[in-house]
Amino acid sequence: MEQNKTKYKILVLGETGQFREHIDHNFYCVSIHKKNHEIRYRNGHLFSIPLFFKLREQIKDRYYDLILCGSNPYPIYLHDRSLFKNIRNFIYMLFFDFPSFGLSMLPMLLGKTKIPVAGVNSNDMPRIPKEDFYLLKRCDCYFMRELPQNKRLLFLNANKRSNDLHAIKDNLFFSKVIEKIYPISLGASDEIAKHKQTNLKDIDIFFCGNVNNSTVRKDGINVLKKLEDEGYKVLCITDRIPFTEFYDYCARSWLVWSPNGFGWDCVRHYEICLAESVPVINYPTIIRYQPLVEGEHCFYYGVEGDHLYQVIKNALKNKDRLRHMGEMAKNHCLQYHTRSKILQYIVETTLAKAN
Repeated sequence: MEQNKTKYKILVLGETGQFREHIDHNFYCVSIHKKNHEIRYRNGHLFSIPLFFKLREQIKDRYYDLILCGSNPYPIYLHDRSLFKNIRNFIYMLFFDFPSFGLSMLPMLLGKTKIPVAGVNSNDMPRIPKEDFYLLKRCDCYFMRELPQNKRLLFLNANKRSNDLHAIKDNLFFSKVIEKIYPISLGASDEIAKHKQTNLKDIDIFFCGNVNNSTVRKDGINVLKKLEDEGYKVLCITDRIPFTEFYDYCARSWLVWSPNGFGWDCVRHYEICLAESVPVINYPTIIRYQPLVEGEHCFYYGVEGDHLYQVIKNALKNKDRLRHMGEMAKNHCLQYHTRSKILQYIVETTLAKAN
């Protein structure tokens, strides 16, 4: 929704930072974070007691068309923390860091309102913490980045009654809310598509990232070294570089290796596509939103054996095909995986479900 063309009035509670470049005057954003942190949104407001009462009245009057909630980063109670530590944390937040209370007060804020509610969880972990169960119960749709292919795994060890999949299968709460959970991608900034890029392709395979973020990366980096020894033009960078430099390298590369880091879905998958290169990604472990298609937009590989080596070598045999795939990958991402398109998907899906 390019600058919210449909003019829905949307209340944003908590940190949904990937959408902040699309926040306009039709959004009212309430930051739920440590009080000394900078507010990163246009129309951003730090949670406070006066703001709580103002929002509660607006919600009772159905002033907003949609309420968008991020996952709760600062719960007042953690079930795996001692009672003493929970009490100490509660007192500290109450007197010294009240803005962090925001999403913990969600039940009092929403009351019995009929305004549609969307939950967004863009965290690395393929789990829904117990602290988000109220949001999961109350929302119309819950959008999850790392959504396991078996959705019941989201609740494993969430509480004492969910320590195995048999217990989760028989749990009425989990069976009911699981139908509300939808996949979402991290997507890429709309601004990336505006970057100038070269038509020169002088790198066979490129990788940029911290190899220690996952064993998939640590195992695969040796494959790229082997290909370099065989004469392929390989560029591996394991330090942070400016984004413009990263994007330029992607645009110059036929293939870009994009293994998962802390989570499987990664912003790099989509940035590579927008640079009209072809990502090489390990097989997905999650349910994906509008997935990149094997052989059309990307190549997938298994982490076992020499599959990555074979996939890269076979792909580089037909560079005309790779150029065409890069164009298709960019068009696919512009259609589905820019931040504005993802925000539009969240809003339209939630409103349709609520109605």
